[in-house]
Amino acid sequence: MLLQPTDYSEMAILRRTTHLVLLLLLAACGGDDDPAGLDPDTQFAGNFTATFSGVTSATTSGVAIFGSGVDPSSGTPTWVVYLVTDANNPGASAEAIYFVGQNTLGVQTYSLTNPVDNNGTAASGVTGMGFITSQTEFGTFVSDNGTLQITSMDSNRLDGTFTFSGTGNLLSGGQPQEGAFTIQGSFQAQNGNFILPPTG
Repeated sequence: MLLQPTDYSEMAILRRTTHLVLLLLLAACGGDDDPAGLDPDTQFAGNFTATFSGVTSATTSGVAIFGSGVDPSSGTPTWVVYLVTDANNPGASAEAIYFVGQNTLGVQTYSLTNPVDNNGTAASGVTGMGFITSQTEFGTFVSDNGTLQITSMDSNRLDGTFTFSGTGNLLSGGQPQEGAFTIQGSFQAQNGNFILPPTG
């Protein structure tokens, strides 16, 4: 079903999840003065590749970062992996993918779920979301099922693969559409302390 203006509970949960991602990314940003995107010890820059298929199709790549913090509303330890296309490429479509989970992030396989349970409230578990924005379309893609596999991790780097699917909502050429989608890819993410600009 396409999201309608009456779907307030679902939209509110999706908005809250997005805001939480932004808060965690800002919390991961320290006062490091090195250039954003570059670890001074390893000279490693986080990166990812991914494909969208189904109701829309795209192949994308860009920057990958991860961070952790505390959900300010619940006090629960929470982590995020954030993948986004290169913002320095004007005129191109922009894709973003992120994963949000609670407690400790580690080397394991996470099952992905929808962030909204059958009662219309925020569900527990790990969620995957994808977004596409271009001159002709805007789409939101929320996991119903799938996996996020973390294959290796240290304090500065997180490697993994993912695949998730569900029913996507797409506004293309001014016309709303919905349909099945799959997003899959891999990443080598860098700790947000090095990727994000310093806060002070």
